[in-house]
Amino acid sequence: MNATIQRVSFPKGQRVIAVSDIHGCLDVFKGLLEKASLSPDDILVLVGDILEKGTQNLETIRFLLELSQTHRIYKVAGNVDVLYEDIFETFTRENEETLMSYLLRRDRTQGILHQMSREIGFPISETMDLDQWRKALLDHFPQELNFMRGWPHILESQKLIFVHAGLTSAPLEQQQAWQCRKNDDFMAQGLSFSKMVVVGHWPVSIYGRDNLVNQNPCVSWEQNICSIDGGMAVKRYGQLNALIIQDGDPEQMTHVYANPFPWVKALDAQEESADPVSIVWGRGRHHVEKLEHKGDFTLCRQIATGRTLWVSDKMLYIDGKGRMSSGDETDYRPAVLPGDSFQLLEETSRGYRILFRGIMGWYQGRIQR
Repeated sequence: MNATIQRVSFPKGQRVIAVSDIHGCLDVFKGLLEKASLSPDDILVLVGDILEKGTQNLETIRFLLELSQTHRIYKVAGNVDVLYEDIFETFTRENEETLMSYLLRRDRTQGILHQMSREIGFPISETMDLDQWRKALLDHFPQELNFMRGWPHILESQKLIFVHAGLTSAPLEQQQAWQCRKNDDFMAQGLSFSKMVVVGHWPVSIYGRDNLVNQNPCVSWEQNICSIDGGMAVKRYGQLNALIIQDGDPEQMTHVYANPFPWVKALDAQEESADPVSIVWGRGRHHVEKLEHKGDFTLCRQIATGRTLWVSDKMLYIDGKGRMSSGDETDYRPAVLPGDSFQLLEETSRGYRILFRGIMGWYQGRIQR
């Protein structure tokens, strides 16, 4: 199936604010829009994966329905935003087993379909009648479900292309819908484009810029690609990014971010550490070997590089192939001055894990809460 393309013209004098991968985290999304100072004069572009993984999916749709009454909003389909199409438009008896499997394995507190079913008192179970269930949802949620239908896969303006996961080298008219919604590790594929391509889908920390766990938007001017997924609801300490583009011009891009973690103030100076070691998921970089355990940390050797660092025990897990692995971890200590503010992720026996200007690190001075 070819991708659907929506072409728009962004007027001068207006800001374009792009957000991807909200994943039903409405409170953080509202905080992000406040930090971006969203106004009715701005254009909001939702770059896919608005739903799932978080716990406020139905509330997120209703908030966006209300916001769309006063603001100009464009939507791009992500890989989890095709529920209407899959369940209410292209559903066949052959899909029944797949749908039921999906419904039964999802966390009952998270999925949009579970939230809808709970609100109308139609519990999801192995014995439920799928036809009756689908009709009940259509009857009770006409506005919400209509909001979820017909999203384009590509949004193109004068200087920008928005697509959830990425593109291939083919012309836009020949792009495939599924590749637009799910195109892993897009920035590492060596492609370049004549317009700036703004994507989400792949948490930017995976790219491992400068050996850091960096959750800020990742821009390649050589490729004309900007990836903005901060890992909200996917990474333990993820954030939600808003790319702010003045006049729809990629050369006038800034960003703000939001997350649920508290702000604290540094009381002591800290020098930046040299040559940090960081573990990020992907390309085997998250596989580790345990060397020594002490308290709530384990000294690990990163198999891909042979380098060692202390990893919080809560970050360690066995992957699907039985290999010892770690979530995003680092030994980086940023340069901090007294009075600097940052977000406190956790207090540990090895210091404070912090998020400083969108980069994960450690602080070992005193803080003021």
